[in-house]
Amino acid sequence: MKKYFITGLALILPLTVTILVLMFLLDILTEPFVDIVKALFLHFKSFLGPMSKHPKVLLFVGRVCVLVLMIVSIFLLGFLARRFFFSWIHTTVTKILERIPFVRRIYRVTREITKSVLAGKNKPFSNPVMIPFPDGHSVAMGFKTGEAPAVCGSDLKSVFIPTAPHPISGFVIISRDKDIIPLDISAEDVLKFLVSCGTVHPGEKHDSGSSDPRQIKP
Repeated sequence: MKKYFITGLALILPLTVTILVLMFLLDILTEPFVDIVKALFLHFKSFLGPMSKHPKVLLFVGRVCVLVLMIVSIFLLGFLARRFFFSWIHTTVTKILERIPFVRRIYRVTREITKSVLAGKNKPFSNPVMIPFPDGHSVAMGFKTGEAPAVCGSDLKSVFIPTAPHPISGFVIISRDKDIIPLDISAEDVLKFLVSCGTVHPGEKHDSGSSDPRQIKP
């Protein structure tokens, strides 16, 4: 019985976690536009038939519609930006936003983060590392995201340490380069290790008997 239960759990747990994460992301991305879609649904209530009597179903369908429209809009804007005069419109809108005191700060931060993550040659979450955290007696897995700000000092790097079992949030650590231990594993392996709370071990490519001289001793 125990083996059957474990086998069933191994099959259903990854699917459940995947669905929960997707639903969480769906809620975040579509929340600002859901009320508009719900208002449209109520306006055309007669065309919805029996579905109009189920608010939860309407909410889910509305979120899916918003997500599809967002994806289509992103592709359409990208196409226009490369093919037609959209670059001029983008420049004009940017100049307008830069003149609004509070809005320009949000726009600048969002623009810089987007350029750094999407347009950069070095992907920020493709360098798995291990650093002492939260003190010198233990270590944590994370990702070296780049150089630390110059105001922090020289020979410093920024490291993002995701939390477990939901790696969406985490800590940004400023660490000395000599304290950062590169890991010969993929980013997917790190996420598997975190989501499983340490039960799924990363597939290390190097010899497990070798040790890094900077490894923390008990």
